[in-house]
This record gives sequence, structure tokens and C-alpha cells, in this order.
Amino acid sequence: MKYQLGILGLGKMGSSILSGIIKSEIYQKEEILLFDTDENKVLKYKNDGFTFSKNEKELIENVEMLLLAIKPQMLHVLKENTYNIENLIVISIVAGKTIDDLKEIFKEQLYIRVMPNTPALINYGATAISRTPNIDNETFNKVKQIFESIGMVKEIDDNLMN
Repeated sequence: MKYQLGILGLGKMGSSILSGIIKSEIYQKEEILLFDTDENKVLKYKNDGFTFSKNEKELIENVEMLLLAIKPQMLHVLKENTYNIENLIVISIVAGKTIDDLKEIFKEQLYIRVMPNTPALINYGATAISRTPNIDNETFNKVKQIFESIGMVKEIDDNLMN
């Protein structure tokens, strides 16, 4: 059984998004798989009842929807693996990285790019969101709901995202 959502990266933004998801009851802790390299964060979230994967590859291969909440320079770590995935929904908040950049890693999957701003850290964000044409409305609305848990959301064309 796959987890509904995986979050890769629990820095300020990843943690804020996770908090919004839980407070809004979009997903339950049992439906979420997490990964971060910071042992203090791992310990904190494990103590809060969350499940962690042992590495990035395990996370990516065991979720239906993946939230990439990492710094752009960390994408090279993901390029080192090949993944056994199909119909993965990749949600990226990785600044300045396009869908073409993500396709180099994940190939032909379903992509949604999201750019929350820093007030999202205190649930007053304004988030721009764009999607590839193969994302159905139900999936897109579910992702919008995630980001509405930390502020307002506006859909824009992907070519305006940067």
C-alpha cells in the first residue's frame, strides 16, 4: 500500500506545509511518509507519530503524491537514482526549477509547480500554482487544498512561474 503523500524536505516551508495539512485534516499522519536528512527533525516528527522512509528513493517509490520541498541544489541527489514509479504526482516548490528539469529525474509523470511566499510560514501565504495539461481537476483541487491550508492560492500559466 502506498502512502497518499510524501514530503521530501522538512525545512521551514516543508514543515509549514505539513502543519497546514494536519491542522486542516487534509491527510492524517498515517497517510503521509516523510524524509529529511536532519536527525533532529526526524526525531521530532517521529515523536509526533509520523513515519519516515530510510532514504529519498524509498520515499519516492512508496507515495502517490510527492511534495519536493528541497533547495534547488539538492536535486542532484535525486538524479543519482532511477525510480520504479508510475503515475506519480510530483508537486514541486523547488525555486527556479522547471518541469523540464524535473522530467530529467522523474521522466513522464504528472507535475504541479507551486511557489509559496514566506508569509506561508505563518499561514498567510500567497501561492502561485501551475500544472501540466495531464493533471485532472480532482487531483489539482486536492493540491490546491494543501496550499490553501497555508494561505491563498492563484493558478497561473507555467511560463509565468519564474
